[in-house]
Amino acid sequence: MIMIPCRKFLMAFWLFLISVLCHAASKSEPKAILLSPSATSIERLAADEVQKYIYLRTKTRLPVLPSKSGKSKTAIRLSCDSSRLSPESFRIDRDKKGLHIVGGSDGACFMAFTNMPNYWASCLRFMAISFPTNHEGSLLVSGKGNLARFDYWLHTFEYLRTMGQLGCLRGKMDRLMSQSPDGPTIEKTVLPLRIELARIWERLIEQQLQTISTIGEVGTLINLESQTRKTYGFLTKHDAEIVRLTKKPLPAECHLSMDYRLSPQLVVLNHRELLEADEPYRLELTIPGKTSADEAPCLHYRQLGKGSFKTLAMQADDAHHFSVTIPQTLKGTIEYYISFKHHGSTYHYPAAAPSICATWVKLSATAGCVNARPKD
Repeated sequence: MIMIPCRKFLMAFWLFLISVLCHAASKSEPKAILLSPSATSIERLAADEVQKYIYLRTKTRLPVLPSKSGKSKTAIRLSCDSSRLSPESFRIDRDKKGLHIVGGSDGACFMAFTNMPNYWASCLRFMAISFPTNHEGSLLVSGKGNLARFDYWLHTFEYLRTMGQLGCLRGKMDRLMSQSPDGPTIEKTVLPLRIELARIWERLIEQQLQTISTIGEVGTLINLESQTRKTYGFLTKHDAEIVRLTKKPLPAECHLSMDYRLSPQLVVLNHRELLEADEPYRLELTIPGKTSADEAPCLHYRQLGKGSFKTLAMQADDAHHFSVTIPQTLKGTIEYYISFKHHGSTYHYPAAAPSICATWVKLSATAGCVNARPKD
């Protein structure tokens, strides 16, 4: 299993990242990442992680060099020193030569960097970087990646609000039906609520669909449909009684629409950041909203910051599911994105691609002590 970095190392990493950002803003920008010539494979992997995330945010690919080759360079220096630091200690120094980060163990150095993307927003807030606003003081969200994250939380809160509306509406129906109404009363008071309940449920599902990026969120959707709606009859609890008392079938408006009315979404549920040296990996993609007229999506990949992207067409497993096997010849840090064309528009995974791509690291055979997946 992947080891989980302790809080001390994550805090140390946070401080390191703040230092990197502050240093990048200074006149003496780092020119390289320097490692001891005797660095372990885990330290080299940590350096690759630093290189990757600096590149993804700045498009500057700092070379990883032996420390003896960079005496005159402004650089980021990574090293381990168990004689001065305990295995859970982390030290950061900054001077005219750049940044020097020292860990008490090589494993700690690596694991401190694995959750780097989760800390960017916190670091920017900590550094008191101001966000742009319009003349009315409202927050302006710009950039495809920022907008995708903003939309995720917007749809999440809309979903919670809609769930509250459903609960209130269903409670009102329960109260009316508990009063033993006759047929004409049901047609006048209950049926409009039942129709509205169906429309609000459709909105709830659409909002939940727009937040799916993990297996857990798929589970939430399955639970809503299979348990809340079907098993517990959230929508249909009073249907039989309504039909019996009105002596009429339910209006067509009470039934749910089966149409997908949203824009296509690219959902990758098995994204990996670390792969064993000999591990086969098949990237899987789901596209709600794809039509039969759309072409298959494509995977674009390259070595981090090197050359142009190569393209692989993804294989259709069924109408909305696609996959592609990653070439075993790929080594080191790979950046990739997926593109999909629909009705003249191009959609990307991740949303900010190709400016900011997703990545995976293919571990070398000597770095096998860091396990990227559970063993059978």
